[in-house]
Amino acid sequence: MAATFGVQAFLAALKARPVDDVELRIDAAGLYSRDLGGTLAWDQILEIGPRLRGDEAILRLAVGPNAAPGLSASLREQGGKVIVNLRDAGAHRDVVIGALTAHRPSLDPTVRAEKTADAVFVLPIEGIYVEPPVDGDGAALAPVLVGIAIGAAISS
Repeated sequence: MAATFGVQAFLAALKARPVDDVELRIDAAGLYSRDLGGTLAWDQILEIGPRLRGDEAILRLAVGPNAAPGLSASLREQGGKVIVNLRDAGAHRDVVIGALTAHRPSLDPTVRAEKTADAVFVLPIEGIYVEPPVDGDGAALAPVLVGIAIGAAISS
């Protein structure tokens, strides 16, 4: 029995990943992801994209020109939309966004949404038919009269 446990421990040690295998790191240099094959510097990350339904482990970023070897040549030269899978790192999207915005507050998607919402205003559309407001006295009197008529019919 001891020999069996010894063999199992040896096989588990062979399959275990080395400790220096980092899936995701956020530090002063920027965002490192093994999917990207390198680090995106803070000035290369333009914005954090919105979360789509069910994407708790997906981080969407808009990036500028960068040197991350895991990206396509066009994304390295021109930038664009990048998807980082957080499942391997075992991280939740909100935790990662919190860490990103702690290092660079201008990336906070909630601040950007509030700024754009303040700038939006609504203009009336000409030619749209709008019903005139209901006369307050006549509208209140009709249900009272109907109630009195029903009450009189029931009592007789």
